[in-house]
Amino acid sequence: MAKSNTRLELTWIGKENRPKLEPRILVEDPEKSYHATQRVTDNDIFDNRLIFGDNLLALKALEQEFGGRIKCIYIDPPFNTGSAFEHYDDGVEHSLWLALMRDRFESLRRLMTNDGLFFLHLDDGEMAYAKVLLDEVFGRFNYCNTICMTTNDPSGFKATGATVFSTANYLLVYAKDKSTAPMRKVFIEKSYDTAYSKVLADRAASYDRWSWEGINDVVARELGFDSVRTAKREVGDAFEDEVARFAVTNAERVFQTAAIGGGAAIKRAATIRQSMQERQRVFVHPGEDVPDFYILNGRQILFYDKRLIEIDGRRIPGEIVTDVWTDISWNGISNEGSVEFKNGEALAKPRVTWAARP
Repeated sequence: MAKSNTRLELTWIGKENRPKLEPRILVEDPEKSYHATQRVTDNDIFDNRLIFGDNLLALKALEQEFGGRIKCIYIDPPFNTGSAFEHYDDGVEHSLWLALMRDRFESLRRLMTNDGLFFLHLDDGEMAYAKVLLDEVFGRFNYCNTICMTTNDPSGFKATGATVFSTANYLLVYAKDKSTAPMRKVFIEKSYDTAYSKVLADRAASYDRWSWEGINDVVARELGFDSVRTAKREVGDAFEDEVARFAVTNAERVFQTAAIGGGAAIKRAATIRQSMQERQRVFVHPGEDVPDFYILNGRQILFYDKRLIEIDGRRIPGEIVTDVWTDISWNGISNEGSVEFKNGEALAKPRVTWAARP
């Protein structure tokens, strides 16, 4: 019996039809050019380029010079919502949209370094189809992640319809060769967590001699005031900024207490009970495969220094970037560059940081 060569793939009308691309030469317009004054390294690609013309022809023209050299690609194609915008048509027949995307995905892949990353931004209208299409172009084994981003505020006028309010956009992330492009952890800056509201007088002392007071009281005293109320009245909103700065500077002494649950509570049940009976006294439960647990009033002591990270040489509060992004403000970013487009530059830095590994 003959072996079948068929495979599972996304099909559409006209899939076998591919455009015949004639070679194009990119011609610089000197009147619109701007060049940096110096190179940073000898390997720098010195000139950025803004290309006017059909993007598929432009990609083809770039392949000869940049094939295999691009580390990170982010594209934000038309979502195919059926709308007509001033600068582009966002409603084409579904099969045509798939063909247009397939040809561009393939060309973009040829531009990438082996350890390069590719990001595709879409909403739920075409995202699922694009996922299958990218599996075909990049290989399913080179799929890295799907990131969900919240993009609209449900309190606005858009939320008045009868259907479930849509607030999600998606980033499909692929590597050209996932085995050579492990995505490292990325952190983002967060504001001071006011739950960390207590300060140890001396953490270096034995834990059974620890004493503490409220962070607001400590900061007010350091600012020369006899009470928090007076400090807030005299300093105003800047008092909260002073508290946040103090918390970072003294993070090894600043702490909060948190409930202990699950297996951790079962293992430490006796210590927790004793702590609740002898309140305002610190107990320690020696760690086996984890650091020692410091327990106060039946709750675990958590120090603020564990919440700090280093970004651009600064020690700041932060958290790891996950596959759900809710921290990006979309208000006003559609006008970045003085042209009305759906999305803005505020999204770029986390992606570039993710891809531009040392």
